[in-house]
Amino acid sequence: MNNLTESMKNKSLSYSIDYDCEAEIISLSGKLHLVQREKAFHEILSWFDLVIDKEPPRVLLDVSNLEYLNSLGISVIAKFVIRARDKKSIHVVVKASEEIIWQTKSLVNLKRIMPSLEFFFC
Repeated sequence: MNNLTESMKNKSLSYSIDYDCEAEIISLSGKLHLVQREKAFHEILSWFDLVIDKEPPRVLLDVSNLEYLNSLGISVIAKFVIRARDKKSIHVVVKASEEIIWQTKSLVNLKRIMPSLEFFFC
């Protein structure tokens, strides 16, 4: 994906990823089951890289409507956090849902990668 003003949507896999350039919000929703050899995996990594390369001072990663994410998807989010941490100028905030169990258990481990990472649960 070359243009950050576009949304990445794949209804066949029942997920969507949107980026609001002005508010610096990445929203993931639906069910995201990634497979490393699939095109979607590489597109999402490239798309996250484009956001990081912009070096916004703050990015909100909203996963509160993401019902399912497999381990490879969590790895993709971890890579995003690592890249943001390495830039040293990007503050990352994660918005998650208390009602979606995997979010409360898995996402908090991202603080090990980036201690300055902020969470808020809704």
